[in-house]
Amino acid sequence: MILTFGEFQLDSDRFELRRNGQLRKVEPKVFDLMAHFARNPGRVFSREELIASVWRGRVVSDETVSTCIKNARKAVGDSGVTQRYIKTVRGRGFQFAADVEQDDGGADSGSETKTADAARRGGSGPSLLVVPFRPLSDGPAAARLADGVCSGLGTILTRIPLLRLSSQTARYSAGDVTPSARAIHEDVGVDYVLEGTLDERDGGCRINVQLSDAKSGSSLRLRRNNSAAVKNEAACQPLSARTLLASRNSSWAFGSP
Repeated sequence: MILTFGEFQLDSDRFELRRNGQLRKVEPKVFDLMAHFARNPGRVFSREELIASVWRGRVVSDETVSTCIKNARKAVGDSGVTQRYIKTVRGRGFQFAADVEQDDGGADSGSETKTADAARRGGSGPSLLVVPFRPLSDGPAAARLADGVCSGLGTILTRIPLLRLSSQTARYSAGDVTPSARAIHEDVGVDYVLEGTLDERDGGCRINVQLSDAKSGSSLRLRRNNSAAVKNEAACQPLSARTLLASRNSSWAFGSP
């Protein structure tokens, strides 16, 4: 679904905010807050209602909510003084004061995504989110290689019995800084977060992979893999996968160290 207000377009299927067609970077929870507001223009929400809807009832501080609202305002050119879109209604809460046009062309796709996520949350096994790997080397080639390794790992992780793999990886591809594991847990509710870096050097690459307990925010294990022979995506994917799968019976495979 695409929600249009003023010069902004908010695509809830792609998790993108654009201003006059230009992509603007926003944090995942800020995007969720803006989407919630835009789907309910004119309605006043209390802080408690926002926590119930946007944070799904998780325990968050007033400061967290205030910061999210502040960043949402910043994304659309508002501030605490200038409140063109997100207004404070004294004593009641917050209101999205804009005319919003909805394009439901992608509604089916969005519904399928939500249904798939709901099914994953309903399972009995641990849930895992693979965060897009971060290239430490400059250039598009390094970025493509990191994306390929991450994608390959995601595919192979689906073979682990009872592991529920989150489909929300794309939510974290736009930011320069990856949120903490604890913040990701508050955002999408996963149990574990897998992240990594890829550094090309001396004709090969170094891959660092870290698994974190998202509920506590603690790091369970860091694995490092070096190979001077790895020079392309096709070689890096199985190399990283072997590193991960070899650890399935060790402490960092969804357990304590």
